[in-house]
Amino acid sequence: QVLPPTEVFLSVPYAAPPVGAARFSPTNSPLPWDGVRTCVAAPPACPQPSIWPPRQGASAPNARRAAFLAAVSPLLANQSEDCLYLNIYAPQNDESSSMAVIVWVHGESFSWGAGSIYDASVLASYARVVVVTLNYRLGPLGFLNTSPGGRDDDNGIHGVVGNQGLLDILAALSWVRENIQGFHGNPHSVTLLGHTTGAALVNYLLVSPVVVPDMFHRAILMSGSAHSPWAEVRDALSVTARLAHQLNCPLPNDLNTRHPETMACLRNVSASELVKIELPEYKFNSVWGPSIDGVVVQQDFNTRPVSVSGQEPVSVLFGVTDADATVHLSQLHDTRGVNVQERDQIFRTYVRNNYHHHLQEIFLAIIKDYSDWGNPSHHPIKVRDLVVEALCDAEYVAPMAKFGQLLAERNNKA
Repeated sequence: QVLPPTEVFLSVPYAAPPVGAARFSPTNSPLPWDGVRTCVAAPPACPQPSIWPPRQGASAPNARRAAFLAAVSPLLANQSEDCLYLNIYAPQNDESSSMAVIVWVHGESFSWGAGSIYDASVLASYARVVVVTLNYRLGPLGFLNTSPGGRDDDNGIHGVVGNQGLLDILAALSWVRENIQGFHGNPHSVTLLGHTTGAALVNYLLVSPVVVPDMFHRAILMSGSAHSPWAEVRDALSVTARLAHQLNCPLPNDLNTRHPETMACLRNVSASELVKIELPEYKFNSVWGPSIDGVVVQQDFNTRPVSVSGQEPVSVLFGVTDADATVHLSQLHDTRGVNVQERDQIFRTYVRNNYHHHLQEIFLAIIKDYSDWGNPSHHPIKVRDLVVEALCDAEYVAPMAKFGQLLAERNNKA
């Protein structure tokens, strides 16, 4: 099948550059320009650490994961804090009718990635839809939170309300609503689509009270939700303190007070140095990512089905695969399998890092449900597959089912 051509517009600014004093600040409106803007080169990725080759001391990923990281890494080499751009893939359309719009939120990590590594021209042409991919701030630049309870004084000088990356996505959606008609897109038929961490960000926007009506009308969550254990940073102030300590930035005696000196120091650190800082992390959790700020992410986010008011319920489609958790498999485990001792270590680590009470009982329940009792030999390949199944259920299936149940209970379209 020969698909019709697609018009591609790259590096369209949807916000002002978040640089200098605007670092860590909420997203600002884009700067105007005169004349015709050339949009033929991919935008720089937002600052992020290198993903390939693996850092020293890290276990080698499985072959599929390694091939993906090696292929994507060169596409992320060009980086800049001036990175808030989107890309538009629009089928050639001589008709007056407008087409549905898909806005793609990239996933894989809250610390790395870019919208431009995905070429949406085939999807746009085949489905006859306008596809928008976008960059949003990542790592500490996108998710630093020093403002306890979400309060902010003096225009952000003393504290930073976190989730800047989420605010970036909202700004991109606002740009789409105002401008997508110029690309034959229908601003009243916008689907927000995300994968893994991108799906979690979509989920957060679904339940955020700052989202205004008619910003988007459908949502697709692929292998991720805000209920996943890696989707929320539960002690954001502690993460900020560890970052400041490594960069020799001053800290107040009480982390729950304002941090003007800390923020001034962090704003003076180069972006490349900031994102390269390696903080100790708990496996199966995220160092950087969304956190409760009292504004974008409320305390009760995990009990809300949706929060967009004043419009028809948002239709939601979600799903998982049976191999989402294979990202945790090392090359050795992928090829040789997992023995019982390694399985127990993986499960104990997961339980310890995600639960606070009854750890032994939870561990034994997992062993009971994810063991092949009909095959007492415990073949390493079978054990490996059961480990992947357990982690898939814990990190993707159960959280997604919880969100789906919330939607169903509130009579939303799911």
